[in-house]
Amino acid sequence: MSCRTSWIVFLCSMFNPFGLPAIPAADCNGNGIEDDSEIAEGIATDCNENGIPDDCDITPRLGWETEQAISIGGYPNAVAAGDWNGDGLVDLAATAGTDRRIVILMNEGGRRFTTTSEWAISEYPRLLPDPVDIDEDGDLDILTTVGGIFHVLLGDGQGGFAEPASLQVGGDGAQAGDVDGDGFLDLIVDQDASGIAVLWGTGYGEFSDVESLGGGQVCGVGAGDLDGDGDLDIAYAKGSTHQLYILRNLGDRTFEERDTSTHISCNTPRPLDLDGDGDLDLVADSRYEFLLPFNDGTGGFRDEDTHRLPFPIRLVGMATADVDGDGDVDIFAKSESVLALLI
Repeated sequence: MSCRTSWIVFLCSMFNPFGLPAIPAADCNGNGIEDDSEIAEGIATDCNENGIPDDCDITPRLGWETEQAISIGGYPNAVAAGDWNGDGLVDLAATAGTDRRIVILMNEGGRRFTTTSEWAISEYPRLLPDPVDIDEDGDLDILTTVGGIFHVLLGDGQGGFAEPASLQVGGDGAQAGDVDGDGFLDLIVDQDASGIAVLWGTGYGEFSDVESLGGGQVCGVGAGDLDGDGDLDIAYAKGSTHQLYILRNLGDRTFEERDTSTHISCNTPRPLDLDGDGDLDLVADSRYEFLLPFNDGTGGFRDEDTHRLPFPIRLVGMATADVDGDGDVDIFAKSESVLALLI
């Protein structure tokens, strides 16, 4: 018996969007076999290894519900989520592309958000979904592109940010992380027709020259340890078909490209362990549906293991965070003229 079936996606209780409780019973499914024996003999699976058969512990439905709409006074085109002031609540940053603004929204509790500051930008801004501590001072900063050039808003840890400062590097999107394991933050850059590039960090917000990794025309760069070897790998859509490719990190700043049979949207794929098996899966969006490619445990993804979840609103771009502190991953997504909080 597999922890995943081909016709429906099961989520372990660590990612239970509806908060359904497990049934703590010696024979939870009433089949006459004690739970411990059922698991030990392979009759039942226990994906999250909590001693409860999955047919009791896992809700057979994957989904998020639209909890509320958040207005930023303009047409949003990107969102980032992070705790800007250190109060333990998830705050937001968003870009209003049509009127060229970057907006900071602070979480007041109870899922209420208040705009505290904003900047007018001369060019079309695009916010990157993951906040980073780019200058290594312990405070979260925000990355955005303005006119195709990366800018950073340095945070003060109290909800304030400095004016956007240019990094003098171009690209359509980026992910931050220690790619080469030297202890410094690197930037993985989506340069569209020029492919994937990496800015190797030298510490405290400084970077060396850009190194191209190739890849052809790409879009929608995501990063995570997809093959479980401890290094950051890179996921991206390629070409006009939006086929999912993986750049497997081999160490020593070398990579191996793997193609997959999966297709995703051109927006940034979000690495998340959706099924509780310890492997990072992906969440992507494509207009009126979520695309959920599942990892086979080696960093491989197949189209037959990609679940498509229809959604009644158009979704373009997303950020993920546990907004309400219930242990589940919630999603902020751009939906037409507002930001949608999906619980």
